[in-house]
Amino acid sequence: MVDSGSRPVAMAERWREGSTEVLKPFFQSLVSEGVEARMVEGPGFVYIETPGAVYGRSQAELDLLRTAKQRRLVPGFSPRSSLFIEDDSLHFDYGHALPGSKTCSVVHGHSGRASVEFFGGVGPNGMILDFADAKEAVRKTLKLVDHKFVISEKYVVGASERSVRVRFEGPNGEFELKAPPSHVVILREEATSENIAKFLVEKLLEGLPSAVEGVKLFVFEGVNKGASYFRVGRT
Repeated sequence: MVDSGSRPVAMAERWREGSTEVLKPFFQSLVSEGVEARMVEGPGFVYIETPGAVYGRSQAELDLLRTAKQRRLVPGFSPRSSLFIEDDSLHFDYGHALPGSKTCSVVHGHSGRASVEFFGGVGPNGMILDFADAKEAVRKTLKLVDHKFVISEKYVVGASERSVRVRFEGPNGEFELKAPPSHVVILREEATSENIAKFLVEKLLEGLPSAVEGVKLFVFEGVNKGASYFRVGRT
């Protein structure tokens, strides 16, 4: 970052927050000083681009832009190429438990919603991915957890063709339950919003064309809260 003396560098140092409230005054100061800058807003993100820096983007997103540019993963790849989907139909309901959490150690459920941003190169048709195809891919992926019980593998104490048995003890006591395998999603890690988002991104990428080089998926757990996961590449 370049300090011109009058620029509010303190705001710039908070760029990782990526909030409009923080970035807008900084953007205005850049423009007033004649700096070539643009402010971009979308579902769940906001950032400022200048010739020498990007403010408001997560480190993972910056890594995507840098990696794609260096490796030339897609002919004609542009770091600014992305496609996002924000649609109320992209919702799912699921149950889970977090034994290590005082408030979430009991079995409970959420009505979740997802929004997704796809990164990649624009093809001959001028698109990264057709909106209809993108939305269908997301819906298909969300069905993997819709009306399912999501739990870490560490709490699975038995499994057969007929049932999965789960047992854990937390601040609210000991829980034990049994459910059909078709209604249980077993994660390697705790069934947090962050790890559910990670699971969905990994599954989503499996069915996408190679032109899509990265995906960022937001999982909203109820209203005004949630988590996201960002991944570049397929390995």
